[in-house]
Amino acid sequence: MEKIGGKIRRLIKEGGYATIKDFYSRLAGTFEKTAIDRSTLTRLLKNQVVVRERTLNQIAIILGVKTSALREGTTAEVSAISEPEGIFTYNDKAALKILDRNLPFATTQLILKAGGQTSPEQDRKDAKKSLKWIFVLVGKIDVVIKSPRGEEVKTLHKSQRASFDARQVHYIKNVSQSTSVCLIVHYPADNNVFYSSTHSPSP
Repeated sequence: MEKIGGKIRRLIKEGGYATIKDFYSRLAGTFEKTAIDRSTLTRLLKNQVVVRERTLNQIAIILGVKTSALREGTTAEVSAISEPEGIFTYNDKAALKILDRNLPFATTQLILKAGGQTSPEQDRKDAKKSLKWIFVLVGKIDVVIKSPRGEEVKTLHKSQRASFDARQVHYIKNVSQSTSVCLIVHYPADNNVFYSSTHSPSP
């Protein structure tokens, strides 16, 4: 099954854009201050980020198609099947469930099977603040945070917690031999990529 990044790259080429830079220039000119970051588009095309509806909406508008057409026939289409119930799948070993949508912070539960990890993700760099707090309910995880200073790894065991700036590229990896389960609190809620896919896009 085709990955969504490859499909979007193909559609951009079929749409008459000589380069990805040309396509992004059109997108940035159309959406101006609310345009997605160039880095977000680049990582999506490389299948390195979670598929976010706000991102797909902007790409689809520039290409003149529906977001469902971007997902159709890709692994992202399979992942989206369960979204109405608040379950989001990164892959066959990692899934996230929204626990509450009516708070100023997003509360989610992350389930990672043995060897599982989330895709790298990152909140908008121009957000005033964006914090993630993680508490391990079961198992052992590594929280990997990438920054200009390098890669920082926070290893958390059951009942341990950590917080960090979600505007940095990060992912979570299960380093135990069995399923790990984490509680994640993300503030503010509108910065959460999954929360935003079923709500109005964040500014």
